[in-house]
Amino acid sequence: GGVLVASGGSDWDVMLWDAERCDKGPLRTLTGHSYAVRCVSFDPPSRSGAAGGGLLASGSDDETVRVWDTRAKYGGKVATLRCGSTVLCCCWGGAG
Repeated sequence: GGVLVASGGSDWDVMLWDAERCDKGPLRTLTGHSYAVRCVSFDPPSRSGAAGGGLLASGSDDETVRVWDTRAKYGGKVATLRCGSTVLCCCWGGAG
């Protein structure tokens, strides 16, 4: 596959795309948010330069951040973080 891109939208879904084949439509759709998805963020590569672990965070107007394992066949949901207000931004922190 090519470069994986994630998008979120007002349809409440997170879509995973192959950047080199976007014209074919999304590879997968991750469902679970109950309002618009405002932000998405892939886990970063490790300090050794290895590719990220395949986790994706998505933030939503439903006041949650959901963590997904994009390697799972159906985009397995790993965790739901209840934030108490609309999530406008999410990002991964460094180790340590």
